[in-house]
Amino acid sequence: TLEARAIERNVETALGAAAAGDLLVLRLLDGSGFALSQAAEDGYTPLMAAAAGGADGAVSWLLERVNPPLEAADQLGRTAFSHAVAAGHIDIVELLAEAGAYPDAGGSLGRPPILLATHNRDLALLISLFGVGAQAGLADAVNYAMGAGYLAIAELLLTKQAELVS
Repeated sequence: TLEARAIERNVETALGAAAAGDLLVLRLLDGSGFALSQAAEDGYTPLMAAAAGGADGAVSWLLERVNPPLEAADQLGRTAFSHAVAAGHIDIVELLAEAGAYPDAGGSLGRPPILLATHNRDLALLISLFGVGAQAGLADAVNYAMGAGYLAIAELLLTKQAELVS
């Protein structure tokens, strides 16, 4: 229908604006009555787009103005938090965690954030994830880091694992 196509266009516009951090377009859409928590057919939301795109201003604005569901997942089970982790956007990971996002939310292919950060060899992101309380996948991440020869990452993971056991 004509209305469904208009909604689809607005969703696509919102996703693009969110990913680019275009607050003017987001404000215009919001002012027109469009629900900025609306997802595309694949479940992708403006918050996910902003998180994946590294648009921390858009993430902050969406969290404050729209109050979108933090645990909404796309068709692959990824949340805004897991999109931020996959893209390595530490500031956004921390913003979403402060807003109440679950730090162990499954990411791409069901990989927990700690395992994804280990695969990406992102030591700073791992430190941030531990800071917001992520724990799931730690044992798998240790095994992967050891097997891949990521010694600095393996050392950090083993230290965290020892802290959690004691």
